[in-house]
Amino acid sequence: MRNLQTLKSLAAAACPVAGVVGGLPLSCDSIGATNLGHRGSAEARRVAGDSRKRRAQMYEDLWRNTAVRASQWPQAAAMREKMMVADVKTGRLAPPRFGSGVVGSAVFYDQTQEGKQLFLNAREVMEAFLNDLASHALGGDAVRIAKWREQGVWWCPEEAFHTIVTIFMETAEVLDNAKERERCRDVSVEEEHQLAEALLAGLAKFTELKLQVRGYRVTPDGALLVIFEEPTGEGNSFTALRQNAAHIGTSVLGELTSRPKNIIHATVGRVMLLPADLSDAEQAAAADVVRRWSQAL
Repeated sequence: MRNLQTLKSLAAAACPVAGVVGGLPLSCDSIGATNLGHRGSAEARRVAGDSRKRRAQMYEDLWRNTAVRASQWPQAAAMREKMMVADVKTGRLAPPRFGSGVVGSAVFYDQTQEGKQLFLNAREVMEAFLNDLASHALGGDAVRIAKWREQGVWWCPEEAFHTIVTIFMETAEVLDNAKERERCRDVSVEEEHQLAEALLAGLAKFTELKLQVRGYRVTPDGALLVIFEEPTGEGNSFTALRQNAAHIGTSVLGELTSRPKNIIHATVGRVMLLPADLSDAEQAAAADVVRRWSQAL
């Protein structure tokens, strides 16, 4: 995905972000509304507080929606249509390669030992979830389980484990709405350089960010997420970072095509499908596992 790579070399210096995630240092390789730069600290705190309240409700809604839809889980047909077959022999799926690049920004976690540990912890949680599914829905059949995990489960590579800050320009290939697709365009190399320079100047004040790991969520479409929250009164606000980055992006590129990013998360992996030959009893068992995990995480 160009959105996570294009600005990596161009704009590394444009994100002087240091901080912690659940006590873990962060690093940021690239950056991609309202500008909070002129507002007072009290107003900035109010905006950040409102964002925390909205996120808390969204995190709760997320597990409830997964629990309610457990019998149809994973609802990933739209995602599968955008995936590519990475291995014809096994049928293994992988994220698509787009004809036109997305331009955006993200915090990456593979730059420090602590960030790598966060990734390993998240993988352990997903592994336990998959093992529970395999045990209850696939009866522990090793051959069947191996085939399912090869074809239907996608793991995020360690070097790609990230949290989106802002997407400046989507690619039309990931959007379903025709009007939104019309607004997408290629961003020139010159514009990317201009964006990097503007971010370097505009985000210099964000010298420290703090996030806390709040937990995990299984989503209705099969993703497993690590979810984060901003501590109150701790360092610069991640909300303010997002809004300032979006403001800078608009000033350089014009209207942005990204939908607002409200939750703060990193995707560990995805279950894109369950075996097609599940019996009714196995399907019910899988739904029970999904329902339990959605409520427990």
